[in-house]
Amino acid sequence: MCYWGGLQLPPLFLFNNSIINMIDFRIKIIAICGSGRKHGSNTEWMIRYMLSILEKKGVGTELINLASCKIENCRGCDYCRKTGKLCKINDDMKRIYPKIKQAKGYIIGSPNYFKNVSGYMKTFMDRTNAFINVDKSTKKTIKRLSDKYVVGVCVGGEESNDTKYCEGSLKRFFKAHDMNLVGSVKARADSPLEVRRDKTIKAKMELACNALIKNISKNYEKN
Repeated sequence: MCYWGGLQLPPLFLFNNSIINMIDFRIKIIAICGSGRKHGSNTEWMIRYMLSILEKKGVGTELINLASCKIENCRGCDYCRKTGKLCKINDDMKRIYPKIKQAKGYIIGSPNYFKNVSGYMKTFMDRTNAFINVDKSTKKTIKRLSDKYVVGVCVGGEESNDTKYCEGSLKRFFKAHDMNLVGSVKARADSPLEVRRDKTIKAKMELACNALIKNISKNYEKN
C-alpha cells in the first residue's frame, strides 16, 4: 500500500495580492519521493519542507513515497503506445496515474545512487512512458505531461560532481515529457537528516517553491 500524505484544498488562494477561488483553480502539487530510507531520509525531509512552504501559501499538496508502493518494472510491451491507454499492469501506478494527470505541478526527488536516481525512482520514471502516445491518424507524438511545471530534488553524500548525474537524470526525464522545469535543488548530506541544518539549501527550496507557484498561477491566468 502506498504512503499518501496531503492537505485538503483551502477555499481561497492568495498570490501577489490576488485572491483566486480554489474550487476553480484546483491547484495541487504532487510530490514523488524516491528514497528507500524509512527513517532519516534527507530526500524526504527536503520534499516535506517544500510542501510545508506551499501549504502555508494555501496550496494543496500530496506526497507519494515510492518505497511504500507496489510498482512493477516496465515490461516494454508497448501496450500504452499502441492503444493510447495507460499501462495495463495492475499495481499502485493505477492510483498514481490520475493524480499525476490532475496535478498542476510536481516536486520530484531522489537520492544519488551510483551517479543516478534510485531504483524506486527509475522504475517510476519508466512507467510514466504511458503518458507518451502516438496519434494513429497524424502519427504525431502526444505528451500528456507537456503543460506541467516541476521542481527537481537530488541529495547525495558525495561531492557535487557526483550528485550532478542524479540531477541530470531527472532533468532528462523532465525534458522527455516536455515538462517545464522551474527549479532544481541539489544537496549534500552524509548522515540522516543532515540536510535540515543547511540554511543555504532551505533558501534554495523556498525560491523553487515560489517559482513553482508563480509559473502555475501565470498559466492559470492565461487560460
